Amino acid sequence: MKTLFSKFLRPIIFFLMIKVSFTTAFAQPAVDPIAPLPRALMPAVTLATLPAGNFLENIWVDDDNSLLITNYLTKEIIRWRATTGMTVEGKIDGHPVSISKDSD
Repeated sequence: MKTLFSKFLRPIIFFLMIKVSFTTAFAQPAVDPIAPLPRALMPAVTLATLPAGNFLENIWVDDDNSLLITNYLTKEIIRWRATTGMTVEGKIDGHPVSISKDSD
């Protein structure tokens, strides 16, 4: 005497497994979001290096084309200029989570 599982449920589960694998095999390919972008890239250039223990998170391009960068672990805002390199613009009490221009 067959059990309920082997008589009724096993064929249903087997059918569902085949259905899932068949559907997955013929699924639509993922669209590559950067495919239409130009492929000619500028070469990478190292602007500055910092020792271990720094976590640079947010970047803001200021009006004078300098970069304002938040350093999460040291709680600093760093400014990078092409002429002077990296300087600490200021220390803050909490961990910086974003950066933007003041609206005033």
